[in-house]
Amino acid sequence: MEQGIVDVVTQLISNCGFPIAAFLLMWHTCHTTLTNVTETVGELKKLLETAIDLGFGRGGKDDA
Repeated sequence: MEQGIVDVVTQLISNCGFPIAAFLLMWHTCHTTLTNVTETVGELKKLLETAIDLGFGRGGKDDA
C-alpha cells in the first residue's frame, strides 16, 4: 500500500474513530461495486436487445 494512503487512513481513524472510518470504507466499496454492476447490466441489456433485434432466440437464424 502506498505510504500516502496509509497516512490518510491513520489520520482518519485517529480523528474520527475506527467505527466511522470502517463505515466510510465499506460505503465507498459498496458504492463502487454497485456502480460497476449497474454499468455492466446496462451493457448486457444493450447486447441482448441487439441480439433480439437481429432475430436470435426468436426463430431467427441461430435457432435449431
